[in-house]
Amino acid sequence: NMSVILIEMKHKDVNIRLGAIGKLNRSVLNKQPVKTRDEVIASLKNLLKDPEKSVRYEAAFDLVLIKPPCEETIPVLIEALKEGGSNANAAILAFQFFGLEAGSAVPALIEVMKRKTNTSAGEALCASILERIGTPEALEAIKPHKQKIARQIKLMKNPIKALRDSLSGTFAMTFGFLGLFWWSRSRCKKGDRIISWPLLIPVPFWGFCIYE
Repeated sequence: NMSVILIEMKHKDVNIRLGAIGKLNRSVLNKQPVKTRDEVIASLKNLLKDPEKSVRYEAAFDLVLIKPPCEETIPVLIEALKEGGSNANAAILAFQFFGLEAGSAVPALIEVMKRKTNTSAGEALCASILERIGTPEALEAIKPHKQKIARQIKLMKNPIKALRDSLSGTFAMTFGFLGLFWWSRSRCKKGDRIISWPLLIPVPFWGFCIYE
């Protein structure tokens, strides 16, 4: 009964308010008259100012799903982002429904994207949301991520060429050759026979570089 849910959303007990929010979803609301639907949305918006943060968060998450994008939820979603944990993860998913209107969330999203504890998937999702928001600050922040993705694609397509183009790969091959050279030289000084074939290892790499 929707009228009961509306009453429970105003209850003094935080657990009852949370339970009432949990009973709501888009499919349930779509079956209701427009007036009732508007009353539920208005009640959820009131809960965005609830003294209990868990109620604020749940109200914001529901509003984004019921009426995307609901700009009134942005301050609460930013609060959830800064808190971290499961609430931050839910807030990130919620921001997928927003565009330029979520510009105030860009600093918090950048911070989440750069967290060391963030997974590759989480970083990619944050970068995608920042690109969707599209402010200059957001687009500047995702440049390193885009460059990393471009390097990964390049490496998958042509690993030898990617190694050649990377400074670390060039240094590795050069120092590898020098190491083999000094190893052969030390054998010569000891009077041992020089084994020359290891010196040919870098040749295919250099030949490929010249050919390209």
